[in-house]
Amino acid sequence: MILLFWLLGLLFIGLAIPLLRRRVRPNALYGLRVQETLENEEVWYEANARSARDLLWIGVATIVVPTLLMGTPWFGSDSFFLVFCICLVAVVLWYAARGFRIAREVKRDLNLRKKPESTGQSSEIPPDLNSQ
Repeated sequence: MILLFWLLGLLFIGLAIPLLRRRVRPNALYGLRVQETLENEEVWYEANARSARDLLWIGVATIVVPTLLMGTPWFGSDSFFLVFCICLVAVVLWYAARGFRIAREVKRDLNLRKKPESTGQSSEIPPDLNSQ
C-alpha cells in the first residue's frame, strides 16, 4: 500500500516541476486550464507556476504522511486507506479551487500593470507576481 502512495506522490511532484519551471505551453491536456489562463499566455505561465507549488507540496505530503504513519497499528487497515483517500480527494478539490483563484488574481494583476495612466489609475506596478 505504501508503494501506491509513493507513486502517487511522485506523480504529483513530476507533474508540478515542469509547470514550476514554466516549461509547459498552453494546451488542452496539462496544466491549469481555465478561461483566464487559456486567454492569455502570461496568465498561463504565472498561474501554473503558482499553482504548481501547491501540487508539489501535495505530492510531498502524499509521500511523507503515510510513511510517517507506517508504524501505527491502523496503517495497513482498510479504514486508513479510506481516510487517507478521502483526505487526498479533499486536498485535490482545494487545489482546483485555489487554481481558479490564482488565475483570477494573476489576470487582475496583469491588467492593473497594463492600465494606461490616462484612466486616473495609479501607474504603480503591483508587487512582483512571484511573491506568492
